[in-house]
Amino acid sequence: NLDNGLSFTTQVGNFLQNFDRNTVITIASGLNGSQTNLGQASNVSTSQVIIPQRDTGFFGQTEINWSDKVIATVGVRGDKSTNNGDANKTYYYPKGNLAVNIHKFSDLGFVSTFKPRVAYGESGRFAPFNARFTNFNAQFIGGVSGNTIGNLRGNPNIEPERQSELEYGLDLGLFNNRLRVEASLYNKKIDDLLLQASTPTSSGFTSQFTNGAELVNDGIELYLDALVVDSDNFSWSTNLKWWKNKSEVTRLDVPSFTVGGFAASLGTFQIQEGKPA
Repeated sequence: NLDNGLSFTTQVGNFLQNFDRNTVITIASGLNGSQTNLGQASNVSTSQVIIPQRDTGFFGQTEINWSDKVIATVGVRGDKSTNNGDANKTYYYPKGNLAVNIHKFSDLGFVSTFKPRVAYGESGRFAPFNARFTNFNAQFIGGVSGNTIGNLRGNPNIEPERQSELEYGLDLGLFNNRLRVEASLYNKKIDDLLLQASTPTSSGFTSQFTNGAELVNDGIELYLDALVVDSDNFSWSTNLKWWKNKSEVTRLDVPSFTVGGFAASLGTFQIQEGKPA
């Protein structure tokens, strides 16, 4: 805290997340009556999935406040994960925001709050565990156990998704904040979108995870809050929220495809370049 009204709040730290997931699923059929001993079943099948993952990184940010008139924040985060193609590479995600409380500079009459603001930030999403490696499947041929290569091809160059968002906004309060309006405009872009794409079967595989698309979302959010009645024995407030979002697949490195929905006969979602998601 400085004498000229400036104050700084700084945070730094690091993190380590270590996951060791071991899932065993045993299915037994042909149990008699209320028998719950799996060894008494006529047919038993077991599957096991082991997923290790180790994420590490750091973060740091500083908030600068000048007498609650101007508030700004700058920061950065660095992440790395064993799920990335290069497990030792650190990916950096910056952020920053600025807000100006204009109503604190002078008396604006019935305008009790007038705060324009702008913010920018980036974040990432790691690839799933099986994106980097080519798995093997167990096989029994002639009573001899062995391994065959699975249908999902590993991608040693897989990288995390990167999401960036720029937002503009205005907070307005009237009549001692009995009427408040908040408005925001945003542009959100997701680059290096993670997709499980089909591959030519001549490669010996059927699919592979890839950073194969870019998705853009543009939207607006409006919020209105009014304190209609405020007395000792009775108060009445009401609010209204309205928002709109428009998406577009601006880049698609693989052929268009369908995903999700309610099955092929009832409709699915078509992902195509130049169209909404």
